This record gives sequence, C-alpha cells and structure tokens, in this order.
Amino acid sequence: MDPVQLACLLERYGLAVEQRDGWLRLYLRRGRQRGMAFVALLLGAAFLLASLAVPGSLLPDAELATTAIRITSACFGACLVLLALYLPFNALEIRISRRKMLRLRTWLGLVIRSREISLDELEELEIDRTAAAAGSPITISYELVGRGRFGRFKLVESIPDRSLVEAVRTQVMIAAGLKPSATH
Repeated sequence: MDPVQLACLLERYGLAVEQRDGWLRLYLRRGRQRGMAFVALLLGAAFLLASLAVPGSLLPDAELATTAIRITSACFGACLVLLALYLPFNALEIRISRRKMLRLRTWLGLVIRSREISLDELEELEIDRTAAAAGSPITISYELVGRGRFGRFKLVESIPDRSLVEAVRTQVMIAAGLKPSATH
C-alpha cells in the first residue's frame, strides 16, 4: 500500500495495516475509546454514589420502591463502570494468510473472542456500502466483507473513503493469494 494511504488509515480511522511473519495484520489499537470510557466512568460513579447517598426522603414512601430504585441505580452504575474498564483496553486484530483469516478481540492482551475462517470457504470478498445510523447526518461509509458458508466475516468497517477500502481489499487479496474475479 501507498505510505500516504497507510498513514491516513492510521491517523483518521485508527486502523493499522502491516505485513509481519507471513500474515497481513489489520488491527485497531487499544486506547481508542478513552473519551467514551471516561464519560462512562463518570456517569457510572454518579449512579453508584446516588444509589447510596440519596436520602430516603427524596424517594417514594414505599420501602420496596425505594429499594428497587437504589438497586436499579447501583446496577446501571456498575455496568457503566465495567464498560469504562473495558473500552480503553480492548483491541481488534484481523490476520490474513494464504490459508486462513483470523479475527481476534482482546482485552488487556487476553483473547476474549476469536473466529477463524478457512480461505477455501471464502466465496466473495466485497466492499459494501452502509449508511449512518438514524438521526445523524447521512454519510456513506464502506466496509470490507468476506462471505461464504460461514456467513459474513467483516474485515474493515465505517471508512467513508472507498479508495482506502479498495486499497485494503487489494492487500487482503494479495496476502491471501486470491486473484481478482467477479466474486473476489
């Protein structure tokens, strides 16, 4: 790939692309979501503190309702704190070789989810066009998806520059030893 494209992928979208040890590696580095984690931590701590510190006089009279409000608030706060601990330490890596594709989701270096696809099972490798979520200004983004008997295997997502996704697709095809065709 062009060094300018590599720098753009890393700087704008946090996607690093490198060739190492016979694998093409696409990975999103840890620490990308620090701002979201900080907000979740603050909100979670606020809900936890509120569940403990709110005086009973501000809550409904029934003891059961008061207890339910406190427990619900504490559970919601704890979930947000757990999210804040997960977000900045998770990473996603996709490895492509001539035999297989491997997607690894890690947290603090520990694999928490993995999926392996044999290239013999791959029927299509295509660029899909997606629209933004409802309520946001309409922007088009692209994703690189492998399809086969296994279902969908998403390699790249949410990149609005089609030429960058096409460059990644070319790199994936080269690393996998695939020849361009109507389905690849």
